[in-house]
Amino acid sequence: MNAWRDAKRNSLPAEPAAAVGDVVTIGVRLPNGKQTNRRFDPTAPYQAVFDWLDSMEITGADQKNVIAPDNYQLVTSHPRQTFSRPSPSGAPVPVSGGAATAALARPPADSSQTVVSVLRSLGRRPMFFLEELSR
Repeated sequence: MNAWRDAKRNSLPAEPAAAVGDVVTIGVRLPNGKQTNRRFDPTAPYQAVFDWLDSMEITGADQKNVIAPDNYQLVTSHPRQTFSRPSPSGAPVPVSGGAATAALARPPADSSQTVVSVLRSLGRRPMFFLEELSR
């Protein structure tokens, strides 16, 4: 699994410098209570957000069991919107959250959705909670 995580880490686009004005900073509160942040170029592929999280060994609230890379989703708290990893076609798979999520999860004309195209309604500093799916 470490080689797989290393491959994910190595596939990530370069993180823009903090001084660069046009960046999206994504914050994620992990189930173990820790928070992690990363900057993305607005044109970075949406999949890069999940590759970034997949490259980490994330433990659940019990701080013992590692969450499988395909067993989580990102959730905003208010209003609750759920963002899942993109499908193999590159479009995010809507999970829940009603019309707002459905609108954000609309498949594009091509499969090159970017961080900004998916998360545009959340601004430049979206904060998520990583939610483990049922085992």
